[in-house]
Amino acid sequence: MKKLILAAASVLLLGLASVTAPAIAMPAAHGLKVGAVSDVEAVQYRHRMRPHVCRTERIVRRGPYGRRIVTTRRVCR
Repeated sequence: MKKLILAAASVLLLGLASVTAPAIAMPAAHGLKVGAVSDVEAVQYRHRMRPHVCRTERIVRRGPYGRRIVTTRRVCR
């Protein structure tokens, strides 16, 4: 019974700490540039999506008693 009460109390304290921690750790908005494009947006803009080039390759190996085991896997670049 003591272990159950201890576990419930620890879950309650951890939950309370996780709810209050982001508000405390949030940085102040001192150096924000309102009109500027952020670095993340600039990187996403420069990133060009290429079409996926995928192929299936078959791997043939020998299993027990010399039997052929064929496995296929998909390889994308």
